[in-house]
Amino acid sequence: IQVIEVGPQHLHGHSEVLALDLCWDHGQLRWYDPAAQAHLLTFDEEREARIAAEARVRELQAELENRQQG
Repeated sequence: IQVIEVGPQHLHGHSEVLALDLCWDHGQLRWYDPAAQAHLLTFDEEREARIAAEARVRELQAELENRQQG
């Protein structure tokens, strides 16, 4: 990984093998996909998204059951 210092709280590097950038930004390590121009989700962000998606599925299942019964 080639590391480039962007500022005192921000380091940036690129992995040719992974084709991803690795960023240290204000105490948080993040992966960035330059092809998609987006950060990959952190573990916490992914967990929150999964929990929200599961809750939405439960809501839709309940709505479907109500329509089938009504």
